[in-house]
Amino acid sequence: MNLSEQIDNHRGTPYLRVLISYNHSKNILSSNAFELSVMLEKLENHEIQQKMGWDEFRKRFMDFDGHIVRYLHNFVTAVMTLREHTRVIMRSDLMSEAHKARYAAKVKETFDQSNLARFMQDFRRYYFHYGIPNIEHISTILPKEDTQIFLDLTHLNQWKDWSAN
Repeated sequence: MNLSEQIDNHRGTPYLRVLISYNHSKNILSSNAFELSVMLEKLENHEIQQKMGWDEFRKRFMDFDGHIVRYLHNFVTAVMTLREHTRVIMRSDLMSEAHKARYAAKVKETFDQSNLARFMQDFRRYYFHYGIPNIEHISTILPKEDTQIFLDLTHLNQWKDWSAN
């Protein structure tokens, strides 16, 4: 057998592949979270506006909302992708029953009473099955120039399928 065949046939190879795949899923989530936060920070600290000038920035304002929506979509998707990839790994024959039991207990301890976890699941359902949330921008000039970007909670609250918290 050549080296490639030896590696493919090694009993540790399936574990290595699972770890690599899981690492990719975590990196996707981290990258999407980073891209979303960078975009919001650049809008809120006026970096984009300063580079473009106010007139050009106002003309392209809706483009930036489109980018926020895209980054938010990618982040929400990545959260659920990591969750599902982890579930697949934990259901696989590679994991011992003892490890599966410890994992299930940790999931229960961490997420069963987590409002954030419940919100993310509901928000994903809203985002993918109901509609894209509205983005709000609030700008002030005094006492200092400030811009904040929010999701329109009034619109989100109209959706009747939120879990009870």
